[in-house]
Amino acid sequence: QDPDSKWMQYVNRILNEVDPHVIKMSALDYGFEAAFCGKKEINEMRVKHQCNIPWLILMDPTSACNLHCTGCWAAEYGNRLNLSFEDMDRIVTQGKELGIYLYFFTGGEPLVRKDDIIRLCEKHDDCGFHAFTNGTLIDEKILPGDEAGRQLLRSYQSGRLRRSERLTPRQGRV
Repeated sequence: QDPDSKWMQYVNRILNEVDPHVIKMSALDYGFEAAFCGKKEINEMRVKHQCNIPWLILMDPTSACNLHCTGCWAAEYGNRLNLSFEDMDRIVTQGKELGIYLYFFTGGEPLVRKDDIIRLCEKHDDCGFHAFTNGTLIDEKILPGDEAGRQLLRSYQSGRLRRSERLTPRQGRV
């Protein structure tokens, strides 16, 4: 109701600042594939297999991170824990067989594995992908506009400047 609410500001920023092709493809991937087709398949698979099936899958491509933020577990584990491209591909392939078309990359910093994530997005272009990222590794290779970029990788670092500066070793917003 409030045009100045944080949610209205968020929606307006998306509409005004995100490439229209990215918005269109995201709506198709998330709205049609994940919500409409995926939900129907998931319901059928729940009955067939008599178990609960999630509507999205979270996966950590790596425990590695290029920052050492206060309170984050990634700095404790280093870069030892990695899913191979084959493992990530198998997760998505099997997920699609169950009707799951939405995947979130967490971590560590998922874009440490940028090349594998781009390959995965290109191979499974009927899925929606999000990366919870600190944004420091976004470059022309990952920006929306090409086919892999249409999966809309986003930065979810804190929008509150003071909180962000207290937690991350970099100054200002990423």
